[in-house]
Amino acid sequence: LKPLLIDAPSKWRSFRTRALSAAFMIGFLVACLSLGHVPVICMIFAVQGLMVRELFALAVEVRKERDLPWFRVQQWYFYGTAVFFTYGRFLKAKVATQIAVDPSTGAFGLFLLAHHSLMSYLGWMCGFVLFVLSLRKGLYVYQFGQFAWTH
Repeated sequence: LKPLLIDAPSKWRSFRTRALSAAFMIGFLVACLSLGHVPVICMIFAVQGLMVRELFALAVEVRKERDLPWFRVQQWYFYGTAVFFTYGRFLKAKVATQIAVDPSTGAFGLFLLAHHSLMSYLGWMCGFVLFVLSLRKGLYVYQFGQFAWTH
């Protein structure tokens, strides 16, 4: 009879590593939740960033990327613009009450709040113009595929 693989030392080592990782992740989540809103928002932002990094890495074709020097920067730029738009809309009401209470933020803070949607739109449009300017002959299908993947 063959020995069961469940008794192999490497299986137990792998189980221990996964159990410790899970315990640390659960502990980190509980700590963030107990500290309040700001740490939770920061944690969500960090997890989103790591997930986006993994998604961008899935679609890379290194051979084609060598001919497109600023393409990865463009993808992160569009991600940053989307985050600015999303989190800005979410935090707009909360920050508006803080600015109304604390006048030290001044006119610039009020300007940012009043024109958040316009700045988000202009940021996306600048990125789109840079994308169009970066198009290279022979790589159109790949570039538009990556552009669609990013959005």
